[in-house]
Amino acid sequence: MTCGPAPHQTREAPRPVKLILYQRGEIREYSSAHPKGSLIIQKVESLLVHASGVLRWVPPPKLLDSLKTRGRAVELLYPAPVTLVVAFNGETLHPTRLLVPLEGEWIDPKSRTPALIFHGYPEYSGAPYQNLQGIGRLLKMLHTLTGCPFP
Repeated sequence: MTCGPAPHQTREAPRPVKLILYQRGEIREYSSAHPKGSLIIQKVESLLVHASGVLRWVPPPKLLDSLKTRGRAVELLYPAPVTLVVAFNGETLHPTRLLVPLEGEWIDPKSRTPALIFHGYPEYSGAPYQNLQGIGRLLKMLHTLTGCPFP
């Protein structure tokens, strides 16, 4: 018995993660195959993994839709669930999507803190995580990726 696929079989390449930027109705898509895109994906995941708390509030779906159509946000869409372990409470999540608002009532415009991270499988549900490091570094990375200033 041998391990791995038989010689006549091929393994399907993993499907890329979609990185979607929303800017007041404009949508830009990138993938994990893009060198800068993969760094941004790692940063968004890091915001969740290194979160410092969970808000005791579940957002209505209309609010999240509004973030995408009228606000600014970054969203990751995974082709299959990923495993992410939140350090502060040890919770293991298996999201197929993450959403981070880049502006709004939760984020101080000067300090760019905190970061909120919404997670979903398959749709957004549950309370968002909060990262007190904020989104300053993420905004700089998005500026480098797109050439457009972010809030």
